[in-house]
Amino acid sequence: MDNVFFDPKKAFIIDNETSYWKRRKKESIYSIINKSINKCDTLDNGWNNLLYEETKKIKQMIKKKQKSNILNII
Repeated sequence: MDNVFFDPKKAFIIDNETSYWKRRKKESIYSIINKSINKCDTLDNGWNNLLYEETKKIKQMIKKKQKSNILNII
């Protein structure tokens, strides 16, 4: 299991989006920011500036959700 890219034991919920299209965009944004291979959609180049400006804020939000999920498991 040394070459496994996804560890389900470390998985956590970042967001609960019920709209299919919004969820696909959010998953793509999170994947781009985290340099993941799990990209649902390709985003238009118009997103690049926004992603660059908001990456730090989005990563902080993801870290906060991850910490919250860990505390809920314990």
